[in-house]
Amino acid sequence: MSEKITGRLRSINTFSNQWSRFNQLHIPAVGTTADNSFRRYLGSFDPENLRDCRVAEIGAGVGQSLFSMSRYAPRELIGYEPSEGFSFLQRNMQDVANCRLVKKGGHDFDEIELDFVLSIGVIHHIPDPLRVVQNAYQSLRPGGKFVIWVYGNQLRRYVWLQKIARKLTARINDSILDCISGIVATVLTVYSQACVRLGARWAPMYSYLTSTFMEASVELRKILVFDQLNPGWSEYYSESQLRELLMEGGFSSVVIEDVGGYSWTAMCTR
Repeated sequence: MSEKITGRLRSINTFSNQWSRFNQLHIPAVGTTADNSFRRYLGSFDPENLRDCRVAEIGAGVGQSLFSMSRYAPRELIGYEPSEGFSFLQRNMQDVANCRLVKKGGHDFDEIELDFVLSIGVIHHIPDPLRVVQNAYQSLRPGGKFVIWVYGNQLRRYVWLQKIARKLTARINDSILDCISGIVATVLTVYSQACVRLGARWAPMYSYLTSTFMEASVELRKILVFDQLNPGWSEYYSESQLRELLMEGGFSSVVIEDVGGYSWTAMCTR
């Protein structure tokens, strides 16, 4: 078995364990927080475009972004998720009309004639993403769009520290990592509040912490930290690396936007 396939399976298993640990995350109850994050990750793409269209998400997780998509009344909504979090995805989407869920990953994504394919926070957790991008391209009708959000390498010092931390946390039992995540989340909360009071917009991660992170509940903040420390694989893309991947996957029209100074949103047209 190749290193990339092993890495892909490890990433899926990691998220299976994560979703099982945090199975109390009931997406419809998260409400505004999930919707605000979803819109932020889309950059300038207007989710109103999803209305009355055939829409799919690659890597739906437990349904946070997929549930937000459903609020824009697509004609058909399809969610692909390969991990054991699929049962929680089913629970969270059970009352959503015109929604079809498939327990497969992006490498087995085989839809046709879609208007939009979205993948929010997933591509950077896949060691071999080219096939996923190619499948998304093939699934779209002419003029259809592939919209993704991924980690960026804009904050290089943070990325460097993150990689060192992950080498350590990858060896830690999930129960211990859960406790560590709670402590880190508390420290980040205090830091974020201090940044706001002092008006320190220059502070590292100010945009992310004072928006996405602080909008979340206390429990969800811990999950966000756990998510950063736990994955078996994470890639922090430069703009040129991301563009090269998307164009190699078949897209010639690629628009990439900086999101918050720490990530990228890419909008690709077939």
